[in-house]
Amino acid sequence: MQTNEFVHDTRIKTHINFELGRTNLAFQLLDKLTAQGPYFPVTSPTINQFSILQVLNDIVVNDRKCFVEFGAGFSTLLASRLKRLNGLDIKIISVESDAGWLEFVSGMLQKEGALQDVEFVHAPLTPCEIGFQKPGKWYDREPIRAALSTAPKCDVVLVDGPAAYNPDIMYSRYPAFEVMKPFMADSFTFFLDDINRKGEDQILDKWAEQSGYQKIKLSATFGVIARNLRFHPFYQ
Repeated sequence: MQTNEFVHDTRIKTHINFELGRTNLAFQLLDKLTAQGPYFPVTSPTINQFSILQVLNDIVVNDRKCFVEFGAGFSTLLASRLKRLNGLDIKIISVESDAGWLEFVSGMLQKEGALQDVEFVHAPLTPCEIGFQKPGKWYDREPIRAALSTAPKCDVVLVDGPAAYNPDIMYSRYPAFEVMKPFMADSFTFFLDDINRKGEDQILDKWAEQSGYQKIKLSATFGVIARNLRFHPFYQ
């Protein structure tokens, strides 16, 4: 093997071992949350455990009071369990466009006796004039605004929806920051999943450029823009 090939191969192996180490750590740290309650199915679109660890770290370390997520699922379940396990004073709002999936996720929480820990907002996708390059569809803003009007200022957001898996909808998550700006606290984190895809990667860059806030790439798939962090909560 030539020297350059050896160095390249060594770097790849080092990177793989590093990623495996981070993933294993996330599994260990989240064991208290994943080991309790009924089994929740994990599929390809599900946020990975290393990413959700970053969100939960921020909630605890920076004593967050209002968590809003776009796209219900595994993150909803773990956030509600964290709220109970740590006795947190936090409002959890989960926005979902698919009524059937919302019913499934809320049903899982009901089985745990935790339905009261999360406010679910059904917001079907509707035309939205806020677009990255052109208008598209985003969540119906009226039920979202209604929920936020009675909630504390939002200080942590997770954007893992709507779906953005093909070129026609690759910028579908772009409106989230613009819509949420009036409801944000002075200190906040704004997480975006799937930044390994071109659409989300460009969206995160645009959010950082427009806001002037710090952008951090936490992994190959997960990024955040942050403002006025009291404590740095991220594992990188």
